[in-house]
Amino acid sequence: MVILKRLKLILISSVLFFTSCLFSVSNPSETFATSYCVTDACKAAEAAEATARDKAADAVIKANDLESVVQGLELDIYALEAKIASNKAVAEDLKAKIEANKTKLEIQKTALASLLVDNYFDSNPDAIMILASSNSISDLTEKESRAETVKSQINASAKQIKSIKNELESQKNEVDKIIENQNNQREEINRKRAEQNALIEQYKNNADAFSAEAEEARKAKQEEIQAYISQMNVNVGGGVITDPGLNSYPYAGQCPGLNWRYTLAGYGSDSRFGGYYCECVSYAAWKVYEFWGHSIYWGDANDWGWRAENAGFYYDRNPEPYTVGFYTNQSWGHVVWVEGVNGDGTINYSEYNGAYTADFSYRTNVSASNFYYIHFR
Repeated sequence: MVILKRLKLILISSVLFFTSCLFSVSNPSETFATSYCVTDACKAAEAAEATARDKAADAVIKANDLESVVQGLELDIYALEAKIASNKAVAEDLKAKIEANKTKLEIQKTALASLLVDNYFDSNPDAIMILASSNSISDLTEKESRAETVKSQINASAKQIKSIKNELESQKNEVDKIIENQNNQREEINRKRAEQNALIEQYKNNADAFSAEAEEARKAKQEEIQAYISQMNVNVGGGVITDPGLNSYPYAGQCPGLNWRYTLAGYGSDSRFGGYYCECVSYAAWKVYEFWGHSIYWGDANDWGWRAENAGFYYDRNPEPYTVGFYTNQSWGHVVWVEGVNGDGTINYSEYNGAYTADFSYRTNVSASNFYYIHFR
């Protein structure tokens, strides 16, 4: 007896991976979601979402790049502030040295002048008085010579101190110019930093706005998908029972998988492919091979009717156990494996990806009028 291990209501409203049951995707490198939109409105919303998300991502990248630039500017500012502080210290030191030398010059002038008067002129610079105080002409000459020496020393010392003072003032002026230039650089960098920060805020605001647009487009896409799925579920009808005990598909352990839509499944003595893993066509082809021994490779579900006729089989509206039911809808379709026909004319069937989840499901009491049936007798 078949034991139903679990009941699973398929909550279509939360489905993110809607797809028609196609055998293949024209370009496997395309975004997964591209296959899930069928209506033009859904495709337009999906394109709008992708565009908005790209713009949001671009805005975030630009904001992050500018933040790196601002960090570099801040490092430059810190370096300049350190140099300015250092140069200000140098300027203050030079200023102190200048003042010290000015004081030293005044002190030396006063001391030497006082020494000259005290020792040689007795506070009276008059030459007659010097002569009167001298013991002889030679004494007078010696005193005059000493007076000239003292004067020379005063002049020489004054010139030296003045030269040092002028050099210090020149150095201080240079340092002041450097400080002024560095202050100007700092102000310019501060201005640039303010501009970059304003741009960062602008890009962040843009990113938020584009993200909001993308979210609105995503909601519109999901609403369109949900409406479409709801319509298709009404058409298909029937309960959904998932029971691994009924599932003989050899790749069941890989479903649903990350690359189920892009990886071919293979079985049969002639090594033909049965379609992509976890797709309805792969599962139905497996059941035909398992029960009837036929290896089929018929591509998209919407092609199975005419391909069956080309292979020598036929299809009609009469359901039978162990037939393949199929329906088409414009460019895509769906195939199922008929497990049995009920007394009221409804059918029970198994399938893969019938609920758009790349998984196995088993439906009961479904209206037989939903399908055409391929017979393999």
